Amino acid sequence: MVIEEGRVFKDLPTLKRWLQAFAVIRKRPYKVLHSYAECRYTVVCDKERCPWRVCARNQNITGKWKITKFVGPHNCADHELTVRHPQLTSTLIVKRLMGILKEQPNMKVRTIIRTVEEIYGGYVITYGKAWRAKQRAWRMIYGDWESGYEQLPVLFNAIKADGRQIFGRAFWCFPQSVEAFRHCRPVFSIDGTFLIGKYRGTLLIAISCDANNMLVPLTFALVEKENNDSWGWFLRLVRIHVVGPGREVGVISDRHQGILHAVQEQIEGYAPLHHRWCTRHLAENLLRKDGVKDNFDLFQVAARQLEDYYFQRKLEQVRIATNAEGRQWLAGLMRDLDKWTRAHDAGGWRYEFQCSNMSESFNKLLLGIRGMPVNAIVEFTFYRLVAWFNERHAKAEALQIAGERWAEKPKRHPSLQMKGLPHMRCNVEHKGGTTSDGEIRESRIHVVVLRDFKCTCGRPRQYHFVCSHLVAAARHRNFDIESMIPHEFSVDTLVQTWSPRFVPFRDPREWPPYDGPKYVADPAYRWNKRGTRKRTRHNMTMDQLSGRTRRGRATPFLADPEQTECGKMAHFHLLDPAYDQTHRGRLIAAGWRPETHSFHLPFGEMTVTLHDCQKMLGLSIWGQAVTGPCVSEGWRARVAAFLGREVEEQGTRTSGVLISWLQEHFSQCPQDADIETVGHYCRVWILHLFACILFPDATGDTASWMWIHCLTDWHQAGLYSWGSAVLCFLYRQLCEACRRTTGSPSVGGCVYLLQLWMWSRLPVGRPEIMPRRPWFPGETPRRQPTWAYIWDQVKVSHTRLDRAYLDYINEIDALTAHSVNWQPYDGDDPLPFPLSFMCGPDDDLYRMVCPLICFYAVEYHLPHRVARQFGMRQIWPPPATSTSVELHK
Repeated sequence: MVIEEGRVFKDLPTLKRWLQAFAVIRKRPYKVLHSYAECRYTVVCDKERCPWRVCARNQNITGKWKITKFVGPHNCADHELTVRHPQLTSTLIVKRLMGILKEQPNMKVRTIIRTVEEIYGGYVITYGKAWRAKQRAWRMIYGDWESGYEQLPVLFNAIKADGRQIFGRAFWCFPQSVEAFRHCRPVFSIDGTFLIGKYRGTLLIAISCDANNMLVPLTFALVEKENNDSWGWFLRLVRIHVVGPGREVGVISDRHQGILHAVQEQIEGYAPLHHRWCTRHLAENLLRKDGVKDNFDLFQVAARQLEDYYFQRKLEQVRIATNAEGRQWLAGLMRDLDKWTRAHDAGGWRYEFQCSNMSESFNKLLLGIRGMPVNAIVEFTFYRLVAWFNERHAKAEALQIAGERWAEKPKRHPSLQMKGLPHMRCNVEHKGGTTSDGEIRESRIHVVVLRDFKCTCGRPRQYHFVCSHLVAAARHRNFDIESMIPHEFSVDTLVQTWSPRFVPFRDPREWPPYDGPKYVADPAYRWNKRGTRKRTRHNMTMDQLSGRTRRGRATPFLADPEQTECGKMAHFHLLDPAYDQTHRGRLIAAGWRPETHSFHLPFGEMTVTLHDCQKMLGLSIWGQAVTGPCVSEGWRARVAAFLGREVEEQGTRTSGVLISWLQEHFSQCPQDADIETVGHYCRVWILHLFACILFPDATGDTASWMWIHCLTDWHQAGLYSWGSAVLCFLYRQLCEACRRTTGSPSVGGCVYLLQLWMWSRLPVGRPEIMPRRPWFPGETPRRQPTWAYIWDQVKVSHTRLDRAYLDYINEIDALTAHSVNWQPYDGDDPLPFPLSFMCGPDDDLYRMVCPLICFYAVEYHLPHRVARQFGMRQIWPPPATSTSVELHK
């Protein structure tokens, strides 16, 4: 940054920010001498007798500000680095870190302090200044907390949901969720989680499950706190707008006093609620009474018993193991055995759900957004439901097309193999044995009534599904037991559950006008205390399992319990350069769509374009297509002529030369090598670059002979469109990887480009930027670094691969359009290093819709589907372009 007379700025705030940044970087504080918004602005050095001065004036015609006089340099002593700098304000920090904070709204204050220290050469700002910068950034991105409440009805009006807006509380539900619940089992879980933003509040949720036990969010509500009135209001609206009149449902929750009162309310025309208590919360209460961890599991085992005889045996073991306080607490539960024991639950309203894990699991996904304004919370719920309905409907349709009758969970039960249809009563002998918890049970006779779907073991009544005794009786009597399985478990019902479609609400500039009342936050619920919020939560076993530390802080975006295997959901994940090529497929994108050549995220589509390819790699886009002969016959002779050395036998491999062979024979060029030998080593280096960085295949151990045709003539090699070829090859490898059905997780293509693209645009898994190594001095503009030099030195957090996968998919699911850096190359702040002119000569080709060619691969470049990456409005639906199977042959 250099101050010179004649430099022009578009307005006075831009001039002030530029001078502030200059003063901080040069460690030269100044003071303002004149500040007249309509005519002039003058700053001088804060040291007396130093002549340094900058004068700027407003240009009457253009309205811009121009530096008219500069007196320098400083003649005062070098300003030593101090703890504080008067120009390093929270406003300057926000402007400098806006892109990062927009992508990572949950960035910790300590991380902001470290980032500012790295950017501004050692200045360590206070915790309060960093916190104020974060709050200011949130206000600039989402609006302040007060305007968030004003924005809520406008946002609801834009989404056009059928939820009822009731303020100082807000209740919203989507008609798609209401329709989905009609095809689910009649049971849901409710819970509340408190907000940690500027205003206190609580988010109430109701969650159900489909036939595969995948979460189905039903309703949400923002209330002041959990009490009798708020829970009664919430459950009343749930029954009216979601459950509907006449339908009986079960509700699983903890024993909050407000819930206990709310479920007893009678509404004319509506069936009563069947309330069941979460046994895990009860076990936590027992653990708090006696402090014996073994009793935690023993109590839950007792509650799961299906017969009163075994329940009494287990309960007696709990009484003996606990203390007097625990026994007194147990005595209080005996009045409501139907609420927490399966043996006394006549209606089986729990189905297979013993705990309130449905709502607890969704609460974990909300951990990262509880500190945001309320309108951001509503947007998150909308985007999450859109993603889940699209993905799960596609999976259900795939099962239906495959001819499956039952969903994956009930399909695994052996009862579905039975055939026949007699109607009679059978006696089935249970041979007994040792249970999973070590209890020895004697042999017993169970009475099975096939016609009435009954068994004295109690499992059909409680789980509404067949038991092993029913299966044995059906096998013996040739009974078609499939006809008695509830329809909620069928594939047709699963398709109907996720079939409702969401319509994306428009850009804020196109929202319909809202003429309703404006709402403001209740000032009584504002956090007025300074410092960190006091935590009063007791850490229990659920905290230990969910990743909470001993201080009670939870890791944000914990694992979704529904996703336990790589590739189950459409997400893409970051690559650490240290990972071996064979592990790339497990971390790479499963969210890639071959028909659109883009990643489908909760908020829309994004993809790597020619723009990213040239900015990051500096490769030319304009040029001849990279193509040539693809015949393997005689490839050894061609490679030998290209490298100047015969290729050894490599078994049946015909795809190319082993990289290990190249490293063995060309690792070090001799000091006395002639020009021809040096040329061969240069060719090996380029071939190695192609095989490992630009065009690696899925194996990662072979350098293809295919590139020799384009590299034989050095002058001709520079005329090819290598940028489009790299992007085409990456597209093809992603398309093949997402279609792969084998267990191999490998993927090829320029994963280096994909990693840089993700780091620059998405806040998920982004490493910490460390000080860069100095670039080579005296280089020509052509040999200056590309945008990738920003990530020259990074600090990557090392973690278990399976844990990182779960963290990444949860963070990606929580992303919104506001948290993504759509245009990383168009920021106001200049780069701290000169950029190679090779990063921008073909900017007129970035938005070209055309086929990309790389030998046998032909893939379409579709930038019109990601118009927001070019600062343009996204037209929806975009014009269709065929990327059919023929294109991928």
